[in-house]
Amino acid sequence: MCLLSISDNEPEEAAKLILEYIFQDRLNAGQRDNISNEMVEEKIWEEYADLSMHEEFFNATQILFDAYNGKFPHPEAVVMQIEFTAKNPKSIAVFESEIEANLIRLITSGMPENTLIKRLFYDQLNGEDFPDAKDIIWQYKKTATEGDKLVYEIISSTYWFHDFKYIEEYEAELKVLEE
Repeated sequence: MCLLSISDNEPEEAAKLILEYIFQDRLNAGQRDNISNEMVEEKIWEEYADLSMHEEFFNATQILFDAYNGKFPHPEAVVMQIEFTAKNPKSIAVFESEIEANLIRLITSGMPENTLIKRLFYDQLNGEDFPDAKDIIWQYKKTATEGDKLVYEIISSTYWFHDFKYIEEYEAELKVLEE
């Protein structure tokens, strides 16, 4: 019923309604007008400057894509299951904080050097702070812990991790900062 109700509007008007509902006061009327027009052809969930809104733009575009039979770009996300095996079981403790940052650092260790995420976030990947990590990984869930092994299910934009699909197994080292 929701999709039928939305599709009674012109695509741009429906986009504006969805954006208003999802973002409320975080986008002003002018931003909603501009973005609703851009959404028909642009992948806003990959291109919008504020990374913290990407997952919500993805969700909005998915609703609009379904309601308008593909008139909007097809949103693409990646769902990965990653298994990490630590050489030292104590090093698993690194996943007690900054989980997203540590997941990204380990995942990107196996990706090519010229991959987009490495080029755009070089300093954060190699530094102490990685404030954008929580917006790059939209959702994560630890699905198993077994001694020196951890398994995580991760959802993010294909935009960041499409190069990872070619990786099977690799070794990586995560720098742990001493307190």
